[in-house]
Amino acid sequence: MGRRRTLLACACLAMLALLAATLVAPRPGPVSATGGRGQVNAGGYQTCAVASFGGAQCWGRNSAGELGAPTTETCGPSAIDCSSTPVDVSGLASGVAAVTMGDSHACALTDAGGVKCWGFNRDGQVGDGTSGNERATPTNVSGLSSGVAAVSAGGYHTCALTTAGAVKCWGYNGAGQLGDGTNVDRAAPWDIPGLASGVTAIAAGGNHTCAVTAVGGVKCWGSNSFGQLGDGTTTSRFSPVDVSGLTSGVASVAAGNYHTCAVTTTGGVKCWGANVTGQLGDGTTVDRSAPVNVSGLATGISDVAVGGILITTTFTPVGHTCAVTTGGSLKCWGSNANGQLGDGTTMDRAAPWDVPGMTAGVTSVAAGVDHTCAATTSGRVKCWGDNVLGQLGDGTATERTAPVDVVDWFIRLALSPALAIPDSDSTGITDAFAAADGATIEDINVFLDISHTWVGDLIVTLTHSDTGTSVALLDRPAYPVLNLGCDGDDVNAVFDDDALSAVEDECDTNTPAINGDFTPNEPLSVFDGESAAGTWMLQVSDVQGGDVGTLNAWSLYVVTSVEKPTPTPTATNTPTSMPTATVPPTATSPVPPTATPPAPTPTTPLGGLVGDVNCDDAVNSIDAALLLQLGAGLIGSLACEQNADTNGNGSVNSIDAALILQFVAGLVATLPPGPSQGERPIAATVLFSTAHNPSFSHHL
Repeated sequence: MGRRRTLLACACLAMLALLAATLVAPRPGPVSATGGRGQVNAGGYQTCAVASFGGAQCWGRNSAGELGAPTTETCGPSAIDCSSTPVDVSGLASGVAAVTMGDSHACALTDAGGVKCWGFNRDGQVGDGTSGNERATPTNVSGLSSGVAAVSAGGYHTCALTTAGAVKCWGYNGAGQLGDGTNVDRAAPWDIPGLASGVTAIAAGGNHTCAVTAVGGVKCWGSNSFGQLGDGTTTSRFSPVDVSGLTSGVASVAAGNYHTCAVTTTGGVKCWGANVTGQLGDGTTVDRSAPVNVSGLATGISDVAVGGILITTTFTPVGHTCAVTTGGSLKCWGSNANGQLGDGTTMDRAAPWDVPGMTAGVTSVAAGVDHTCAATTSGRVKCWGDNVLGQLGDGTATERTAPVDVVDWFIRLALSPALAIPDSDSTGITDAFAAADGATIEDINVFLDISHTWVGDLIVTLTHSDTGTSVALLDRPAYPVLNLGCDGDDVNAVFDDDALSAVEDECDTNTPAINGDFTPNEPLSVFDGESAAGTWMLQVSDVQGGDVGTLNAWSLYVVTSVEKPTPTPTATNTPTSMPTATVPPTATSPVPPTATPPAPTPTTPLGGLVGDVNCDDAVNSIDAALLLQLGAGLIGSLACEQNADTNGNGSVNSIDAALILQFVAGLVATLPPGPSQGERPIAATVLFSTAHNPSFSHHL
């Protein structure tokens, strides 16, 4: 519809809130931090969410096809392809159980247990058997058409958890993040030795990966330059190792770019890894190579999300963390240079801090590089933080230090009455709910799920009781063309005045017989201009005998004339806990032996690809020429602009090109240090700095 959508929340059904809280897991069995139905997931500079009926939408950066659909908007000083409002992911209007986002690629778990990925595929992270390309729309992951319980996208790699509890990974493997004992990239799913069963959750970080075992233990592997593996060392691992002190009692794990956090079965939070901006939440800024308790969060936490970025100019791993309490409130801590903590300031926090306006009703949280988003029981998605590439989805490029509504997005929380439809009864059944949102309706759609033999004798009517306006959505489809109407079974449809096909002409030989988007029997536009508030009723009747059926679920969503939010004034807050920065001793647990990968080859020249602006894993005169072309305005962007600041001064100009030429000629020995061998820096930037932190700049 391309306009603002606002869910009409059911104020009278207390079960709706319970439904929202239980939609995180796509199906029984292993569960991961992947954003499930009714939830939201953030990548580097983009965000995706899945509606409860299974449709996926994304917004933000789209330079490599990471939104999964073509866009016409550009953002940022380099005019990067983007969308500042949600777009439908191509081919995923339904049937999506969960979505996950990496730095510049994304993946979806389907209802059938298959995996589809899209976006940047230089290293095979899309998993379709190819590499060195981009996928602008979802593509099937090789060998994973079914049998998958969860999927997690990391910086440039992806991992999946099967219903049998096995882990498979693919994509970039320079730091051993695939866990197969090598540093060889994989363009298709690869089995992880030792993790063929017994895993219940998976989380892919920037250059590392972690898994929760059936006994509640945590194992991690990959880059460990800041202790993000939690094994008491800073030694990278090509195979899974135990996290110190977490051999049991863990419910879920979240892996960021350079730090990791876990939620225990008692609802506590423990974090480890980089801590320069307080992202571990222990009241200090000291890195930890083993888990530490987050201040004040020993119990009562249901979900945690971690985000961050490496500032290549100073090799500084900034990051932030957010947690949802069992009461539905939100707390965040760590880096806040772009307002990603949502507290109305740009002040870093070394301990959990309440997010104003998010003290109840939060169902999930997602953290990107420097932005944060949360899904709520009201049906809205709210985002805050950096917005240079439209990743907040509010239709602007304005940075927000407090939560704002995502426009044109709706989490359609389906009402699930499971009401039996009486046979041959013109009165039928009626289901109703009361909506409190009093905004003016500009457009309205309806989602309907009915199990029923012979749908040709069904009549479905929507009524707004407060105004008396009523519309027949469905009235004996295919009747009288087929005498007694469509003889097929079941309805799974969205009724939309803008759809291309009329529902009355639909009668598929497959089941559901009516499946997709259709214009209703009577136009829904008659509701336009009315207040959305009041009681809404859905009536379903069967007017012929000899068949049975059930109203499984339905939902109502509208476009309203709500104004776009404005930035919230600076908020005052009281920290959950701000203890004295007492540094506990570093963990001294036994150090697991370092894995010896077969014939490892360095894949990161110049300590992290500094100077490699075209992503070809080499630094030469071509990179210098590209920098000069960028400066002259002959090209708009570089494939790896995060590697362009070769002298570490926070800007990119002809001096950087000159330094590359000097390096190639042997006149200078090194360029500024980057990540440790095998790591690929995640979203470090070079084009411009923010007013809040001169050293913090955006990856474009």
